[in-house]
Amino acid sequence: MDLAVVSGHVLLPDDLTASLPPIDQAWGKFGVGDATGPVPEWDNPERFFANVGADRRNEVARVLDGVDHPLANNEFHFAHLLLPHRPWSYLPDGREYLATDLTGRGPGGWGADAWLVEQSYQRLQIQVQYVDRLLGDLIDRLESLDSYDDALIVIVADHGISVRPEQPRRFITPETIGDIAAVPLFIKRPHQDSGGVDDYRAETTDVVPTIADVLGIDLPWRADGVSLFSEDRPPRTQSTMMSGHPVTFGVDGNEKQTIADYHLEYFGDRGPFGLAPIGQADLLGTDLASLDFDDDPESQLLLDPPEGYLATDPGADPLPAQISGRVSGGGDGYLTLAIVLNGRIEAVTRSGAFGDSERFVAMLPPDALRAENQVEVLVVEGSGATRTLTRPTGS
Repeated sequence: MDLAVVSGHVLLPDDLTASLPPIDQAWGKFGVGDATGPVPEWDNPERFFANVGADRRNEVARVLDGVDHPLANNEFHFAHLLLPHRPWSYLPDGREYLATDLTGRGPGGWGADAWLVEQSYQRLQIQVQYVDRLLGDLIDRLESLDSYDDALIVIVADHGISVRPEQPRRFITPETIGDIAAVPLFIKRPHQDSGGVDDYRAETTDVVPTIADVLGIDLPWRADGVSLFSEDRPPRTQSTMMSGHPVTFGVDGNEKQTIADYHLEYFGDRGPFGLAPIGQADLLGTDLASLDFDDDPESQLLLDPPEGYLATDPGADPLPAQISGRVSGGGDGYLTLAIVLNGRIEAVTRSGAFGDSERFVAMLPPDALRAENQVEVLVVEGSGATRTLTRPTGS
């Protein structure tokens, strides 16, 4: 934090440094106050945790409300949104859903249960869809003001996150580099009439030089990066990132393909709500009337709480789009479960260890919920032609 304060004093214009903590009254800890006084307002970690725990849709609304007029030639808008950052609790249309705590967490990152970890990845992807909607709202706003064609738009993520078993979330290793380093970068130039994909290894230090180049601005300092539209941009054959130690990787994209292939095993091409245990995806969308199943007196199930799903307003915010419950009697292994909503299998999940109990969670497609719902949970054993379905006690 001291480095951030000192950098601000060195790099920011004078009219912006007035709000920074002084650096000439102590040798360090400039932004955290002393033992006898209150913590100053300029406290980055405190602000971060306050904002990430608040309703982040308010900041989205503030950004969109600020674009309420045709843009002038010298107008600049900047927004750093804590989305799709954790916590993952927003549906694609922006509504919240009542959710359990993150599943699959382990010491310093993720645990060994691949299914529980993949459910966290599902929630991330659902929130990414919300961010995609926000970008659409911004484009719609600019087009309605007849400013989209003239605007330079840059969208970039400041970091990625690894969501895989027994891996750290943010610490960069050769195994996590494809999750953390491969972040999106989208640039729409003024009067651009078609899009494309550039395989050049872009880096975040290239963003400012690229903006300056597109707008015809001479930077008053030496930039570390280059304009991505420069004809003489240097060749890049590898990149190095630091996270305790350097990790160097090439530019062929193999690290990203490895990550994509891993998640495809669970999602295929079905989208975030198409998550299923490996070998069970064919159950999704199946009508209950076409299935044969028996009662299972050995397994017991209790939804939390069932009234939250049986009657709901489909337009409610928050929406009970995550179903959860407790199971027992599955023997030594965990249970694979098919969630039947209004006569159709809308999710397939698997139980896991949550503290001292065996529980399950599953995301329901919001458009599958009605004002009055019928919910059943079936135990799934085997797959394909050898699969059997049973109804546990309490379902």
